[in-house]
Amino acid sequence: MKYSKLRLSIAINLKRLREEKGLNQRELAQKAGVSQKTISNLENINATNETCNLDKLTAVAEALKVNITYLIDEPKTEPEKSEYNEFDEETIEFAKAWKELPREQKNLLAAFVHSTQKPIKKVA
Repeated sequence: MKYSKLRLSIAINLKRLREEKGLNQRELAQKAGVSQKTISNLENINATNETCNLDKLTAVAEALKVNITYLIDEPKTEPEKSEYNEFDEETIEFAKAWKELPREQKNLLAAFVHSTQKPIKKVA
């Protein structure tokens, strides 16, 4: 799976969850100990020059009180058609293909990502 294709799931899930929690990007960034630009880049599927640091993604997931697999898993709802306008054709095809993957394959990817996570020390 190409990294750029995974960005679709992260972008959609992160933005939706952040908004459900009533947080703006700056507030989430402060809770996670990352920059607002990091949050913006994670939510922007078109930020192709940016890389996703696993430690930062884990910190964001913890700040939102969800497992990191929530962010990388298939989006819980189909994006509105208008949202597809900002995605390239390859990304749209990935989203459709991801939706058709058997749960076992999705779980394998989630387990792999989980196994690469370093424990994050809590700061009191």
